[in-house]
Formats: sequence, structure tokens, C-alpha cells
Amino acid sequence: MTLKKLALLTAFCLTIVLYGCGGGGGGSNPVATSADPVADTTLQADNLGVFNSYSSMQTALQGNSDPNAQVATFMGSIGSDFTNAAGAPASSSLEIITKDRLTRYTINSYKLIPISHTLVDANTLEVKTYMYLNVVRKAGQPGAVETFSQEIVPSPVVTWKLYADTNTWKIQKGLPFLSSEIPF
Repeated sequence: MTLKKLALLTAFCLTIVLYGCGGGGGGSNPVATSADPVADTTLQADNLGVFNSYSSMQTALQGNSDPNAQVATFMGSIGSDFTNAAGAPASSSLEIITKDRLTRYTINSYKLIPISHTLVDANTLEVKTYMYLNVVRKAGQPGAVETFSQEIVPSPVVTWKLYADTNTWKIQKGLPFLSSEIPF
């Protein structure tokens, strides 16, 4: 085998190792990002209100508009008895922390995708939720990080409760928001 052919064969093999062979079921690009998970279509069929709340919360927080309006829309999906991971009342803490973050950071991407769910009882749903955040600190604002981009792992299980007084589903617990859970 000539040196030229050996060099071409080596380059070909390295290309396959690094980038995969394409086609069905072959290798993959090791630097490619993973695709978003597929939304739980059973939840969409069983409880369209909860399913649609994910989209409205996501839309409310993305972008660089008025933090007060963004938080007001977002908090519409949060129960007044919302608790943090330790079980302590945290609705007002969530509101304050979310507004503070929106004042200091632009949220380029906030993905909330319901990926599976369990009906606990007629008034309670547990929804495993894919979460991904990509933020950048606004010019002149204080903050621990310039940019933050991360999938929240493991995917949190968010508990939704049906509030009889308003006949609406809202989050009661399981949504990470503390800096120990989302470090920015």
C-alpha cells in the first residue's frame, strides 16, 4: 500500500470515529447536543390545561421584557401553597427570586417539557419535567455568572394540584428555583 493511500485510509477512519458513519443506527457526532425529549402526548390528551401551562410558563420567562409582567404571568401557574424542596412554604420566595433573576438576566431559552406523568388522585398529578435554561447577564447587572446554559438533571418531578375554588391546576411543589438547584 502506498503512503498516499495509507494517509487517505487513516483520514477516512478518523472521520468515521469522530463524526460517525451517518445513516441509520450508526455512530454519532460526539460534540452534537442531544435533542429535546418528546412531550408526553398522553398528558396532552388527559389534561390539556396542565400540558398548555408548560408552554405559557416557558413563554412568560423567555426574552427581555418587563420582569413584573413576566413574573405575573409565570406565577399564574403556581399555587399559593407552593413549597420548596424542603417542604417549606415558598410561593413568595419563588416570585421574588424569579423577578430578581429576570431583572439581572435575559433568558434566551427556558425549556419546560412534560415527559411523563402519574395521576396520584383526582386532584393531583406528578409530572416528570425536562428543564433546560440558557441565560445571559444583562449589561451593568450584578450576578455570579456571565452566562449559564444547563439541563437540570435529574429531571424534576413537578406536582400539580387541582384547586377547587378556581377549578385550575397549579404547581404545588417540585419546581426547582433556589440557587442550590439552579446555580445562577
